[in-house]
Amino acid sequence: IEDDDEEEEELDKDPWAASKDEDKESWKQTYRPWKRQKAQDKLPIREKSGEVVPILCGSFPVVCLLGETGSGKSTQVPQIILEEARTVGWQVRIAVSQPRRVAALNLANRVATEMGEDRIGRSVGYRIGGESVEGQYIDFCTV
Repeated sequence: IEDDDEEEEELDKDPWAASKDEDKESWKQTYRPWKRQKAQDKLPIREKSGEVVPILCGSFPVVCLLGETGSGKSTQVPQIILEEARTVGWQVRIAVSQPRRVAALNLANRVATEMGEDRIGRSVGYRIGGESVEGQYIDFCTV
């Protein structure tokens, strides 16, 4: 039996503690990646994030990411990019395209929940046709 106290202490540490951004406090209130579910960490995209981050956040203007259904492409990649951006001090706006309205709305809600938010319209939003609830960092859009 492993002692979970050490793991809980690690999860409670603030990864942005060294950040000097003006909006650090508001960011910390809405975005809590260290409380991510263990199941999310086991998704294939999270397991490969060490390989994916340099490509996604590198010098390529366009990146095409292919993966199996359920691998975390739509839910985890925006969060991975956001985490990396915060680590290096970049300001980012992320658009995630989806083929249908229902998919965009469901994913926006899911990602907002995974990020520890109680609703969309803070860090995560959507833009669907003439309707939009803009997120500060991530927007799910229909094409």
